[in-house]
Amino acid sequence: MCLQPRLSLRKITKKVFKWIDGIFQTTVQYHDPPDKSDADRKLYRALSLSNGLRAMLISVPPHNIDQTQDVQPSVGDSGGENFNPSVEHSSGSTAACAVLVNVGSFSEPRQYQGMAHFLEHMIFLGSEKYPIENEFDAYLKRNGGFSNAHTENEDTCFYFEVEEAHLDRPWICL
Repeated sequence: MCLQPRLSLRKITKKVFKWIDGIFQTTVQYHDPPDKSDADRKLYRALSLSNGLRAMLISVPPHNIDQTQDVQPSVGDSGGENFNPSVEHSSGSTAACAVLVNVGSFSEPRQYQGMAHFLEHMIFLGSEKYPIENEFDAYLKRNGGFSNAHTENEDTCFYFEVEEAHLDRPWICL
């Protein structure tokens, strides 16, 4: 087994714990990794925190760039172009984060249908840490990353990717 992916997983795990320790006084419980096929080369680490947060850390082994296909932009549901700039423009390895919230369109009151999807879009308009509209997204793009989200019936998923060297800063917005 190649040691490089495991080192990357350890590095990301250390960053996650550094962030957790700085914000929460919590304990960590590790779980068995999920079942996977022999063809799956990713490394997984599952954990739960005493505050209820559950996380799955995934390390993707590096691949040969010569085998990477060209990335074509596509039009997203917000009308803008979406693409994965890290594949085309990144100079380093990337790290990604996805936050799955257990609330979706089935949770909406009848008189406010569409509210979950509306709130999904509102999240990207700014926050206390990033008060300027699209500031967080601009930070990610400057550092070889992107962000997006989608709303399902029972869940809403927010995710971003950024060059690994710049992973620490996005955590402060959560």
